[in-house]
Amino acid sequence: MASELTKNELKKEKECTMKMVFKCLGLFAVVTFCFTACGNSEQSPVNEPEEILLEESTNDIEIEPPAPVAIDVFMIFPDTGGDYAYLYKNGEMLTSRFKGSISSVFVSGSDIYVASYSDGGRGGSYSKNGVSHGLGDGDYHSGYSSYVYESGGDVYVAGTSYDNATLWKNSVAQNLGQGRAYSVFVSGNDVYVVGTSNDNAMLWKNGNAQILGQGWAGSVFVSGNDVYVAGSNSSDRSSGNAMLWKNGNAQILGQGSASSVVVSGNDVYVAGTTSNYNAVLWKNGSAQNLGEGRASDVMILGNDVYVSGSSVWKNGVVQDIDWENELWGPYYFFVALRPDFTFPSEYIGTWKRNNYDNTLTFTKNTITISSRTNIWELIYISGDSFSLKREGAAQFTIPIKLTNNTLVITGDTGSGQENWNGTWLRQ
Repeated sequence: MASELTKNELKKEKECTMKMVFKCLGLFAVVTFCFTACGNSEQSPVNEPEEILLEESTNDIEIEPPAPVAIDVFMIFPDTGGDYAYLYKNGEMLTSRFKGSISSVFVSGSDIYVASYSDGGRGGSYSKNGVSHGLGDGDYHSGYSSYVYESGGDVYVAGTSYDNATLWKNSVAQNLGQGRAYSVFVSGNDVYVVGTSNDNAMLWKNGNAQILGQGWAGSVFVSGNDVYVAGSNSSDRSSGNAMLWKNGNAQILGQGSASSVVVSGNDVYVAGTTSNYNAVLWKNGSAQNLGEGRASDVMILGNDVYVSGSSVWKNGVVQDIDWENELWGPYYFFVALRPDFTFPSEYIGTWKRNNYDNTLTFTKNTITISSRTNIWELIYISGDSFSLKREGAAQFTIPIKLTNNTLVITGDTGSGQENWNGTWLRQ
């Protein structure tokens, strides 16, 4: 039987592989694909890195003027003992506490996927909107879950089972061989997994292994025919250089380690951390020092570049998260694009309730009522059901139907101020 990982080793790995991830359906065209069974285990030759000497710069990366983008800020909050973890969204705790740790979060539309792990429990699992799905056979060494990803209705989890890199698809395990898997990405019919084996950075494409070089790989992104992998050239995560591999060709970015890579147009963005605990963003190989902290994820939203980890940075500037001071202890952030839901154009305008004086005014994505000063923001649409939220109140969902130039609202029990049920006539 493979040697067991100690609790300290597991905690170290969890800290090192903690990556807050978002791949929104609005950002990436996700298509249904067929999973290919594990191929041969022959490993590709190592491509020796060509060292590129870069000067770390504190100058801002040049970015075009930002376009307005609505985002949600998520926070993974472990307690100080490491026995439990919590997940917050915009300051509100989403679920009851997780036993153990949260290793990654993936958001797709209104669905929230969480990969979690318990040292003393049944091992790895993932949840969808709070409903848990176990991985492994119940022994906590059988299912260490590092990363969760959804595509075309299928859920993929990269992790480790009894010292073997493992990919679970809808909770069914595929053994990739000795090592550990840290991340997964889907492009068309191909499934890419990255991790480490025998102190080498690894890439598995549809189960076929490729050695990238010494070290470990923690993030993979596919753009067109190009495969980008970020990681480090040292198995000791506290030392070495941040690495970017493009189609197996290595580039040394600078001292430290790289945790996330994303491509937007012709630009390649990599987020990482130096050994002296400074967050850094590389754009096309040029380094931007973001300040003290850890950078775990990079996201391109419109013209804005978000980096998240121990803080949230937007276009190089650390963001003030006004609710974080209400919590204590270490935490990790990530940002997610809020889908651009808008009311149908026929709804936009002012409506007067039949036999009443009050009016509702619809804009592209808000509702106001004449008798109140509050603004209700549109969060999600499903058919004729609209989810709304105002500051200081819980989200609620009501059916709103347009018939013969008349709005009919039913089932309102949560507008927070008054009942909106009734017939509304356009003004």
